[in-house]
Amino acid sequence: MDISTKRLLGGKYFISMGTAMIFESSEFDIRKWPNLMYLNLRTLYRNYVASIPTDYQKHVKVKDMLEDFFKEVSTVETIIKEVSQNRVKILFYYPRYEHLDKVLPEVTVLDYNPGIFDQLELDMWAFAKRNQMLIPFFYQEVKGELPPANEPVLLLSSFITDLLSASRFPALYLIESFTGKIKKRQEWHTKLKIGNVKNIDQIGIPFNKFTIQVFGDKSGAYKGQDRVIRKVVREMAINDHWSPITTRDKIRTSINKLKDHDIKKILLDLL
Repeated sequence: MDISTKRLLGGKYFISMGTAMIFESSEFDIRKWPNLMYLNLRTLYRNYVASIPTDYQKHVKVKDMLEDFFKEVSTVETIIKEVSQNRVKILFYYPRYEHLDKVLPEVTVLDYNPGIFDQLELDMWAFAKRNQMLIPFFYQEVKGELPPANEPVLLLSSFITDLLSASRFPALYLIESFTGKIKKRQEWHTKLKIGNVKNIDQIGIPFNKFTIQVFGDKSGAYKGQDRVIRKVVREMAINDHWSPITTRDKIRTSINKLKDHDIKKILLDLL
């Protein structure tokens, strides 16, 4: 089956809609991009999968999408070079996340792609590893944290745990698929699944290992704690005036005020 003719693509760039909107949305301004960009290949893959209509997804096989997806990644590289006039350097990386059970021992990793596509992803990258000469772009396999750099980095990733590598860069900015928005560190809490709260923007939730394990993420890759625990932490954040830069010490002080000893122990273990 030729799925390349079935997919939902951008209007200007004929690549997956989620990826194309990085360049086509009203947020796009290449002048705001730093000189180095990291692109998570699993995110590009997820955008690719999302562009395939549901009716066709169950029929897709590795051989159907292998060449087409790798061609799309190469096209993304070409687009970035063109729109930045070769100013922006690119690092494609394929993360293994072998360190997560140590870094985030209480987080539950969920199936990230619909239906059969998790296994297809594994099969495709197993092929890529065996046949690197056939891959039309350079990429780096990453087992743990992102490779460090001595300059600011623009990151395309739907896996929020990549943001935990922020200390390895002078500055790290997240660019979102579909919206093209660039988010600074103080905005990363918007990627957490904090819950249905009317004044969510006024709640100062820091983004760190603790809050990832409590709330999980909106994209569905990581599951947080149950509703009761999440509610307790939201209330702590409001009552104790947390902010995006609230420290672990302040979080610990808030937790120690709790009267429920069971919840207090759960949260201290997450910290």
